[in-house]
Amino acid sequence: MWAVAKSRATPWKFRERVDSRIAWLLGYILLACGCFACWWVSTRTGSGSDIFPLHLVAAGILDGAPIYDRAFQLQRFAHEYLLAPPAGIFYPPSTGVALLPLALFPPNIVSSVWLGLMVLVVVLGIRTLAQFLNPGANWPLLAGAVLLTASIRWGMTPLQGAPLVFGLFAAFYPALVRGQYGRAGAYAAYAVAFKFTLALPFVALLALRRRWTTVVLLGAMLVVLNILGFYRVGGWAAFADYQHNIVALEALDDINTPDPWSANSVPRLDWIYLFYGLLRQLAPARLLAPALCCVVLVYLAWRAWRLGDRLQHRELRLFLMPTVCVALLSVYHHHYDVALAIVPLLVAWSAPQGSRFTLGILSVPLAAMMVLIPVGAMQSRLGPFPLALGLFHLAFPIAVSLALIDSLLSLKSLRSSHG
Repeated sequence: MWAVAKSRATPWKFRERVDSRIAWLLGYILLACGCFACWWVSTRTGSGSDIFPLHLVAAGILDGAPIYDRAFQLQRFAHEYLLAPPAGIFYPPSTGVALLPLALFPPNIVSSVWLGLMVLVVVLGIRTLAQFLNPGANWPLLAGAVLLTASIRWGMTPLQGAPLVFGLFAAFYPALVRGQYGRAGAYAAYAVAFKFTLALPFVALLALRRRWTTVVLLGAMLVVLNILGFYRVGGWAAFADYQHNIVALEALDDINTPDPWSANSVPRLDWIYLFYGLLRQLAPARLLAPALCCVVLVYLAWRAWRLGDRLQHRELRLFLMPTVCVALLSVYHHHYDVALAIVPLLVAWSAPQGSRFTLGILSVPLAAMMVLIPVGAMQSRLGPFPLALGLFHLAFPIAVSLALIDSLLSLKSLRSSHG
């Protein structure tokens, strides 16, 4: 009778194995589609040009060139990159140090190298996060789905570095929770050197785990890299030129404008953008944004202090979304930088059924925008309608703000260790 039962069970086990293989095959197919989609959007007309300022900074650090001098920028872009230069070079020397290997590649192939590197880091980061959240998970399926989201394509289209930082963040969080502090510190160090404003969630989570030495070392590293970098490209004169470049960063007639009602604007995520859109005055917007961020940070620090030393994955995951949102809202960030929020969304989505540690309905607008909205196409269609275009721009900081509120409300489910 046992033999009969065993023979009946065998076809079911065989079917499970076949179903599993089919699921993995579909996962790899979706992953290939995601990689192709990232390549395709980076090759469209007018795409991919944002890699060249990064390449210029890296090459300048390697050669000791005056990269922040406007005349040098005009000459280099005209003769080497065959493009009109941006309004300025806004990346500090630490970014060039982080990207020194890119300086070894000529401009005609650096775009392909950078795209391949970003896709690889995203895939490896998703693989690490998926296996941490659910060992044995079909990570190619998840990686392909993530590569196909609009938010990843937003970064891949101009070849911005946001997908790279997202991939690092996806690998950083499991390392931090597992207590692999050397690995977590290495991921954070690279993110800080590459783009310190996007690296704020790395530093905040290290602080929440009370890795104060690592936090101090990261700050010291950033200072040292920039001092040495400015010395390499011209010293005090280079630093003065860099300050002149930064002044042009938020010109009202530029794509980086803080004015969401401008037809030139590329959508931003920060509160300065939101408050300027509502108040139409820049000075109050620049005061309100940091003040509100300080209030949120104090609240997060208070909540963490009340938990004592009990910040493990169950508690720490509730701090993922608010730290990401505060980083995005506090300073100038464009829409593609929101890719970092994929990590807390995936962690919340993977929470056990019935768990209180999930995000609520206020996070739905942000998630939907990140998955679905083709920003370039929407701007083209709304261009003749200034009111609709301005409201579309404002939807980005509003969606991030709603997700922040949602994540702060979820912190109420945490129990204090201080009575």
